[in-house]
Amino acid sequence: MASTTFFAKTLLLLLCCGAALSATLTCDGEVYTADQLTDFDPAAMDVPNQYIVITNSTTDNTAVLASLSPWTPTTIYESSFPGFAGTMNVTQLEMLLEDERVTSMECDTAVMISSETSGATLTCDGEVYTADQLADFDPAAMDLPNEYIVMTNSTTDNTAVLASLSPWTATTIYESIAGFAGTMDVTQLEMLLEDDRVTFVECDVIISATTSSGVSLSLFPAFSLPLFWVLNNMA
Repeated sequence: MASTTFFAKTLLLLLCCGAALSATLTCDGEVYTADQLTDFDPAAMDVPNQYIVITNSTTDNTAVLASLSPWTPTTIYESSFPGFAGTMNVTQLEMLLEDERVTSMECDTAVMISSETSGATLTCDGEVYTADQLADFDPAAMDLPNEYIVMTNSTTDNTAVLASLSPWTATTIYESIAGFAGTMDVTQLEMLLEDDRVTFVECDVIISATTSSGVSLSLFPAFSLPLFWVLNNMA
């Protein structure tokens, strides 16, 4: 079976913990602010210099892209969440992390998946699983067993998918970016991966971050994401 490498578009958005809200860069479980980029080594990443950028809104997304001109992204996200991806240098990283229109950034990662794969996939620890491959997946081996983030094609699809899972309820629902998170078993995972309204599923993880005052925190992306969006979009 032929295989191909693609860049996994993961969505681990973090609550920024400084004195003021600002974007952070997340790579290999480490979180960097603009001031901490001297500690970041792009060459050590799975896919050097490849990043995913999430912005506050589609309007901000357009404006941020314009500010980067003549640079152009390799991918622009419009349906599920406002953002883009592409190859960038450290100067561009710093500029984006200091831009209040940017929510978060993440290093892109390379994962292997069969070229014959279609439909949604589950991504955990750099491995990708289709519905047919869940027999090879061990939820107990994950950082947060049975905790998943689900992204759908649209807010309408999000509502419909959640209804299909009833009476199960999500621990978190993402209104702005069409998705939800919660505790699920393998049967529910399989159903979601076979649902054409689902874009992708990802294992939730614990990410360590440090506040500007030097306090270390452990963040669950699924739970920190909605709080970031609420705080970042307050008048």
